[in-house]
Amino acid sequence: MTVDFVVYRRHMIEAALADDQPHVIISVTSEDGDVARLPIGPKTLGVLRLVFADRDCSYVPRIVEPPYPTRLFEEADAAAIVDLIERHRAELVRVIVHCDAGISRSPAIAAGIAVGLEQDDSHFFAKHAPNEYVYALLIAEWTKRTTFEAFVREAAQRHGVEVAHIQGRRFILTGDRTGSTS
Repeated sequence: MTVDFVVYRRHMIEAALADDQPHVIISVTSEDGDVARLPIGPKTLGVLRLVFADRDCSYVPRIVEPPYPTRLFEEADAAAIVDLIERHRAELVRVIVHCDAGISRSPAIAAGIAVGLEQDDSHFFAKHAPNEYVYALLIAEWTKRTTFEAFVREAAQRHGVEVAHIQGRRFILTGDRTGSTS
């Protein structure tokens, strides 16, 4: 079953009505005590609230004044996300993710979940600027939970590239996202 993803900015999720499909909500804020008002309804299967700074994208210094929040996304956060998705996977229709701007952290989480669910993540990179650190930690968590070689081959196929060689945790890909090979 294909899962839908909705990526919100904070003000948009706070104005949204409760979703009518079975869903989970992942709420990302930057500071402890900053709790977003979420549209929780009867179809909400679970809610995960995370607090971490967006320290990976180049636009952050222009919109966040120093001193920057210091807590970053951690392996435990990635594990909590994967646990939430796995716990509700059988009935999950939609994943709703929000962060303050809806540009970096929430698209990275959505893209990482999409990969873990064996879905295409390319539209998150086309429409947004996913935080690569968050994305990488989520991919690493899914990788821990799957066979590494199968994971690499499936991801390469989704991105239109070929796996030239896999040895241990190292691999070589050929081609690019357009499907051409070198």
